[in-house]
This record gives sequence, structure tokens and C-alpha cells, in this order.
Amino acid sequence: MKHRSLLRELIMTNLLLWLLAACATPPAVSIGRQASAGDSEPAIALPASPTTLPPAATTLPPTATATPQPTLLPPASPTPTTPPPSPVPTIAPPTFANAPQPDLAQVTASSGVSLTLVLPANSGIWQYAANSFIHPLALDVHDDTAYLLDAGRVLALDWGQPTAPVVLLQPGMLIDGVAVLEPLDLSVSGEELLVLDRAGDVYAYAFASQQWTLDRYDRPMRPDSANHYFVALAGSENGRFLLDTNYNYVQQYAAAPRDRLWTLPDTRGIDLSVVNDTVYVLLQELDTRQGLLYPYQETALLGRFQPALALTQARQVVATATAVYVLDMDGQRLLALQPDTGQLLAVWQTPPETSAIWSDGSRLVLAGRDRLVFVNEPQRVAWVPGVPLLAGIQPHDPAVLGALPPLQLPIGNSLPARDLQLPGAPRHYRFGVHQGVDLYWRKGRPVTAVAPGTIIRATTTYTNPAPSEFDFWYNETHTLGYTSAAGLDFYRGRQVWIQHEGGLLSRYAHLDSIAADIITGTQVAQGQLLGTVGNSGSPSSLTPGNPDTHVHFDLWLGDHYVGQYLRPVETRDWLERLLGIADAAVSVEG
Repeated sequence: MKHRSLLRELIMTNLLLWLLAACATPPAVSIGRQASAGDSEPAIALPASPTTLPPAATTLPPTATATPQPTLLPPASPTPTTPPPSPVPTIAPPTFANAPQPDLAQVTASSGVSLTLVLPANSGIWQYAANSFIHPLALDVHDDTAYLLDAGRVLALDWGQPTAPVVLLQPGMLIDGVAVLEPLDLSVSGEELLVLDRAGDVYAYAFASQQWTLDRYDRPMRPDSANHYFVALAGSENGRFLLDTNYNYVQQYAAAPRDRLWTLPDTRGIDLSVVNDTVYVLLQELDTRQGLLYPYQETALLGRFQPALALTQARQVVATATAVYVLDMDGQRLLALQPDTGQLLAVWQTPPETSAIWSDGSRLVLAGRDRLVFVNEPQRVAWVPGVPLLAGIQPHDPAVLGALPPLQLPIGNSLPARDLQLPGAPRHYRFGVHQGVDLYWRKGRPVTAVAPGTIIRATTTYTNPAPSEFDFWYNETHTLGYTSAAGLDFYRGRQVWIQHEGGLLSRYAHLDSIAADIITGTQVAQGQLLGTVGNSGSPSSLTPGNPDTHVHFDLWLGDHYVGQYLRPVETRDWLERLLGIADAAVSVEG
């Protein structure tokens, strides 16, 4: 009995301790364990102590803080908040400067017509990516697409929306098996775009099929016109018109009822434009930079047309039914003339580096370095996306040409009178383009360096080729349809090359002899003797009596000759400036 009493007391004591422990344990937490097979007695489940919670408060006093209630669920994710948008940087619209030129205003004032400055306030601008185009030579439009000529390439510009230019034509492409050499001018004619190559060929691009075809092939030497030089092209509903600057004529072909040709005054050809049945021909006097504008109908000159303002350094003419536009003063001035009389209607000072224009009578657009300016459309402003289309030094870049060192002629003191003897002229006998200046002098006359530099080539061991070698290169030229680089080197004959500062290279070809101290790697001074005039490398060297003696002299910037991608009158202007020649001086053979 005693043991049972002790056992009962022990059980009661433990039970009391468990109850006290349970009161100190949070509810819903069990401290018992599950029964196992080895247990002799069932586990005792301890009931949780009842807990009474105060009623939830419905209103908290102003200073009271609600106590969060415990929960077994994970805390809710915080509601995301959208930060305020970052301010978008404002991109300034493209613009341009056009500071007033007092001398231009003074000249214009004498005409009785006020000078208008083309400014962002009155004109819109589309600014293209840098080096998209440098010095455009021509601009024409069909529907909402403009066609621009620069660096020998034809670019298509979408005027419906500002998008990057698309290259449609460039040197080296084949059209009906003919290699494109260097496009010089373009013109929209009905449903075609016509493009004139310096070689004399004309290519046609059909807008409907988007295909190029050969409209006129002009490379074979023709007995009746071996040395013609077409410098401008215009299309109309009745054929195409070509302007020749060597023999001074306009030729109309693909016309009804017949083709036509009429002669012009002895001048330099610049440009021509056709509206209805009138052909406006822009020329320059031989011994000055004065421009001339002549209208023709049925090959007859219209004498009643007299421009009221003298033209100088004219570059382009665009004729419409309401006005004839002339870009002159090397692109700094634009004139609008009455089509029948030449009366001055308006004068604009154009933005710097303007080099081409277009108008249909109601719209007027100016093209310059990487931009189009829409006159009287100030709302038309856009940055045009794109990437540079030109890389490296460009030979038609005015900034590059203006930075070249002072030069002097290798012989004489003036340029040849004819543009046919300057860079860019066709060479029909070899299906090519002339890359330099031909200075005709008697055999043996001294040829000197145009500037200080380093001799990088001197063909001192040159020997005159046999007739069979001329036959080989002649046949290669006719097979290819153009003169290869190796063929050109053959035709240059005995030659000297000099590397100058600024990346400029000068070359002297057809020499009869080379001075003894002219050796590759040596330094030469400006005016130092290089050799003498001859005719080596030219077909005439096979003829007794030394005919056709001259020095072929050219300047190079990288892979391009100076004068490339320029109008012939621009090439002459730049050469006179670079070589320190008096304006429009004319060569006299010595």
C-alpha cells in the first residue's frame, strides 16, 4: 500500500508539473511524441490551454498603432510601384548657318531685286549621316523619290519619309555588259532616269521595272567625232539632249521625226535644261569666268532672252514653265529668271556648300554636303538615319582641296585652253577617262616638281615598247571595254612619281628622259628638274618625227585623281587655284 501511495503521489506531482508547463506553452504546439511499438503505455496528449483574445478594435485613436497579428502564411510581396519616367533628352532639330555677304547684297541691289537669305526660319532641312554625299552635281525628282549624283554614284532619296539613301548606280557596275566608269550628270525623262557617263555613254533606269539598260554606247572612236566631250544631259518628251564642250554643239537623239545637232559659240559647256520646246544652254566664256545663258527653239537662238544680271562661275541651270533657275558664284547665289525675257524675278544667297538645285516651278530644293534644304518649307525638318556611304579622303571635297599645299605647274604658266586636256575628259581611243593635264610642249623641254617631296618611283630603265606591245594593250582594252590599271601604266611610258605632304601624289608621264639625280627615295625641292618632255608610251611614239610630244601631269589623293567627281569648269577653277595660275589664263604652246 505504501508503494501505491508513493506511486500515486509521484504521478500527481508529474501531472501538476505538466499542467504548469502547458500553461506556459503557446497554443497549437504539441510537446508530446508519437507512440511507437516499443512503448509500454500510450502517450498522453496534453490539451492546450484555452486562450481568450480581446475583440478587434474597429477604430484606433489617432496616436495608437495597430499591432500586427501572427500568421502562418508567408508575408505578402510588396505591391510594385512604377517609378516616374526618366526625362527623355530633347534632340535639337538640324540647322544651318548662312551669314550675310555684303558684297553679294551690293551686287544684287543694283538689279532692283532684294536679296533673300535662305535660313532655317524660312526653309526646312533634312540632315543626312556624315559622308552620305559631299558635293552633289545633279538632283532630279520622280514622284516621291529624288535622284542625286555624287562621287560618281546615283543615290535614291525617299522624300515620302526621311530614310537613308540607296545606291542605284556606281562605278564598276555592268549595264548590258558595259562597265560604268564615272557618271557625270543625270536627268529624269518621263518614266526613266537617264545618266551620262564621262565616257559618253548614257544609261537608262526604268522606274516601273527598276532595271538599268544601255541607252547610248559611245566608247568606240568615231571618225566623225573622235574627241567629243559631253558634259551635260537633259531628257524631254522628244528625245535626249547632250552638250559637247570640245566642239561646242548640242546633239538631240532618240527624237521624232529626226535627230538634230546645232552649234554653239566657242565657249565652255556647263549645263543644259529643257522645258516644253525650249532648250536652255549654260556656257562660260573661254578667257573669263563669265557665264552665258542661251535659249534655243528648233535649234534657233531666241534673241529676246537677256538675263538682267551678269553670271559668274555658273554651275547649273534648271528650267521650269514659270522660272529658269541658275546656280552661280560657285554655288553661293541662285537666280530666278523669267523664261521668255530673262527678267530677274528673285535672288537667293544659298547656304554654304550648296552645289546642286532642283525645282518643278512650285518647289525649290538645294543640295549640299549631307543635306537637302527645302526653300519656303520651314516645317520640313528631320535628322535622316543612316551610315556613312563614303570613306577616306574624297577628291571632290572642297575642304580637302582647300587644305592642299601650294603647287606650281611642272612646265609653263597656264592650263590648256580646252577642257578635253584636263582631268575627267574621255579618252575614246582607249575606252577610258583622262586622269590628268596634258601640257603640250616641244620635245626636250624641262619638266620640274610641282612641290617638295620624296621620289617614290622613277622608271629610269624604261625602254620604248615594240608595236606588238601596243597591239596587246589595244586588244585588251577592246575586250574589257575599258583601260585596265596595267594598261594605263603602259600608256604613261617613262614616268616619275613624287609623294608630297597632306597625302598628295604627283605623277609626270610620257617623259623623254629622267634627270640623273632623280632616284627612288631621294628628296626633291619645288621646281627641281625631273626630266624632259617626250611622247613615250603614247601610240604617237611609233611615228617618226616625234609628234604629239607633251607631259601628262596628274595629282592624286589616295585612290582618286584631283578633278574626279567635279564638273569640268570646277576642275579648271580648282587647278588654277592650287597651281597659283591667274584666273582663266589660256595656255600658249612654247
